[in-house]
Amino acid sequence: MAAELLVDELGPDLLRIVGEIDTHTAPTLAERLADIPAHTALGLDLTGTSFISSAGLAVLLAAAERLEAGGGSLRLLGASETVVRLLELSGLAGRLPLADELGDNH
Repeated sequence: MAAELLVDELGPDLLRIVGEIDTHTAPTLAERLADIPAHTALGLDLTGTSFISSAGLAVLLAAAERLEAGGGSLRLLGASETVVRLLELSGLAGRLPLADELGDNH
């Protein structure tokens, strides 16, 4: 059974990601993030995300770089301990800002 990824828009600058971001689902997320205007200060609610593979990390990093180039930003919100640990192990914890609370996005 293939993994599924749900991407819900919670507002113009907040998306909720539910599921695992892996090789199979990363393209779905990449397509959705490509639709976000580059000047957006975007928050990704990861409270429903249990795992992010290297393919998923690449998508998040590419989105962060694109948004920053356009004057925007990307912040990861509500990441689980597992996801935080993956970011730390990959060296991306400082590159992809984390916030504990959804309200920390602004």
